[in-house]
Amino acid sequence: MANQKEFMEWQKDRAKELFALSHKLLETAKQFSEHQATEIKASMEHAKSYAKQAATNDVNKLKALQEQFAEEASARMVAYQKKVKALLKAMENEAADEAEKHLNKARNAMETWLKEASKNLPAGADKFTDVVRDIAAAGDKVMKEGRKMAKQAAEAAEQGIENLEKMVKQPGAKKAAPAAKKAPAKKAVKKTTARRR
Repeated sequence: MANQKEFMEWQKDRAKELFALSHKLLETAKQFSEHQATEIKASMEHAKSYAKQAATNDVNKLKALQEQFAEEASARMVAYQKKVKALLKAMENEAADEAEKHLNKARNAMETWLKEASKNLPAGADKFTDVVRDIAAAGDKVMKEGRKMAKQAAEAAEQGIENLEKMVKQPGAKKAAPAAKKAPAKKAVKKTTARRR
């Protein structure tokens, strides 16, 4: 009966953790959708102003309007990337902390089991317990290395965002217009005629 009670408590704790995680994911999705709605509104405003300028047939004003919108869009994109990065980093940290907490509990339970089981194991079974401990230590090391690699990847992404910001902020660093592409030359098609019989 005690095991059933412990299992029910364990299930209750997991349900609470799952609810908290799903709530966090929902909040994150809400923030992303709010940004998407803002971006759609900005695009609609741009389309309206572009249509008004197109009616005047002033190419220079249209070009200036396009450049202005491109600059505004790139600034919004950088802000969005920062927001996404911050949200994902927070989620990654929370998930990693939760995973580490559960792994520590599992490791402690395994250590306790090994200590109890080693009392009842025959002579020479200490090699078995050493192997199990080594496997657990290797798993812990792999997890720490994985977390370190994820952190390095996040830092590299952050550096990429900073580089993008620098490119956006430099007004004189406009890209040169791409060279006009030459249409591929048409190959002469050899006409074949079917023989009549």
